[in-house]
This record gives sequence, C-alpha cells and structure tokens, in this order.
Amino acid sequence: INLLQTNRTQLRKNAEQIVSDLTSTLIEKFGITIVESAVEAGSGSLPVAQIPSIALQFYPRKMKVIELARKLRNGKIPVVGYIKDNRFFIDLKAVLPSQISLVAATIAEV
Repeated sequence: INLLQTNRTQLRKNAEQIVSDLTSTLIEKFGITIVESAVEAGSGSLPVAQIPSIALQFYPRKMKVIELARKLRNGKIPVVGYIKDNRFFIDLKAVLPSQISLVAATIAEV
C-alpha cells in the first residue's frame, strides 16, 4: 500500500470508522473531530510537496494536549501524532487500513 496515494475520500472513511468505534463520551472528552489536513513529502528540513490528507483532531477539555500525546504514545499499541496550535492530530495518511481498529482501541484506553 502506498499511503501517500490514498485519497481524502478513503481517508475520511477511515477516520469515520475510528470515530464510530469510540463512545460519544470519549469523543466529547477528547474533543475529537475529523479535519482536512496536509502532509509534507520530501526529506530533511525542506519538504518538497504538501499532500492533501485527513486527520483526527483532539482538543481535550480536562487534559493538557501534551499529556494526551504522551498517553497515546505510551499505550499498549503506541499511536504517534503531532501537536499544532494546542491541538493533537493523528494524520490518517500514516495509518494502514489494518491499523484502524488498533487506533480506536488505543484512544479508548486513555
């Protein structure tokens, strides 16, 4: 699978699957929304292209974003994302189809 070639329509379906596997309580607790994003392709500090993507955005109500990132990274199955503008993101370009349920399970463990 070439993750960089997966289109936004499929990535949104993947994101929707992850969100549908979570309880409404978790979605609200972590302020989870599906947003359009872009990943950068290239090497080193100067990426050469931005590629349209979809991400899960987290804006937790009762936890610092950095703490959420740490808990996800240190879960039984580590999930790594990035922080921008006091939000945590998991970009779906970096998630294989076989990992969708694992991402949801890791979020549910936090």
